[in-house]
Amino acid sequence: MRVGHLPWIGQTINIYLSKLRDTTSAKLFFQNAFRSSGVPEKVNIDKSGSNTAALKAMNEGFKSKDKILIRQNKYLNNLV
Repeated sequence: MRVGHLPWIGQTINIYLSKLRDTTSAKLFFQNAFRSSGVPEKVNIDKSGSNTAALKAMNEGFKSKDKILIRQNKYLNNLV
């Protein structure tokens, strides 16, 4: 786990670097992110299969009203 600082908004973020882009790594990243920031209503991700699998696995533990909306689009994170 690494820590980055965003001085223009005064926030510190955690960055998880992994040799592999697998479901276990993605799930660990999301668990750490949710622990520090809370569980979001929706998450924008690319078409990565590991991110999708990790979020779907996490959603299985939530009640239907608390499930995270997974929004996938190749360029969704690039919107300005």
